[in-house]
Amino acid sequence: MKIKAMSYNIKNGFFDKDKDNKLRLNKTRQKSAQKIIKKENPEILIITEADFAERKNNPQDYKKIFKYPYGVFVDRPLMDRYFGIGILSKYPIIQSHKYAPKKSRWIEALIKIKDTAIYVNAVHPSPLNTFTEKINLFKKVLKNKKHPYILAGDFNSISPEDKYDKNKLLEAFIKKFNNRKKAEAVVNKIFKKETIKLLLKKGLVDTYKKKNKKWDYTYHTELSGNSYMRIDYIFCSDDIKVVDSGIIKNILTEKASDHYPICAILEI
Repeated sequence: MKIKAMSYNIKNGFFDKDKDNKLRLNKTRQKSAQKIIKKENPEILIITEADFAERKNNPQDYKKIFKYPYGVFVDRPLMDRYFGIGILSKYPIIQSHKYAPKKSRWIEALIKIKDTAIYVNAVHPSPLNTFTEKINLFKKVLKNKKHPYILAGDFNSISPEDKYDKNKLLEAFIKKFNNRKKAEAVVNKIFKKETIKLLLKKGLVDTYKKKNKKWDYTYHTELSGNSYMRIDYIFCSDDIKVVDSGIIKNILTEKASDHYPICAILEI
């Protein structure tokens, strides 16, 4: 049985600041993402930076937006809106647990696809997490993992299997923050690479690297920035066959978010 999984950071749930510094829904970005999801048609869709709590009485309904019958979400009060996270599925989510540890989001879901139950974890640690907080988060996530298993999201971490020019990345962040000290702190944290090392040590398969030898990046798109990194991932247990995987880059993905969506076709 083959399924397609996708992970997509949708940048503030498609909300952007207007000239008065207020967040407004960017319908152009949202419609672009809807077209992307419709074309790719994944059975399982993980969304990060989903802005569920933008309006207390009128939250974004991502099941309706992306046309999925099943979904589970973690959101928080308005001040934490940027880190909503969700799992959408074409198949029943028969069990789920939601967590909101410090600055981060994490969902465990059990999805029943025909006669097979698949365990899916969606995780989005904050870039503000300390190195120790991020490692401890993933240790908790992996503590009770069961097979077949999918782990996906924006991990705000680079892989030890990817090569980077630290100085070029530092220059990009200096331009972004206009603050060398802040840029150095962020880049030094990124270059620890321990998060992905932990996942690989636990025997999980980086689906992108399994099928793609050439380096590519998931962040930033043309929408903003120039700090090119692969920080979005779909990992799976080694009992799942990776049929294909990739980073989706086209006119629509350039303007829908500052991250590119990633996908993997998996044989369970």
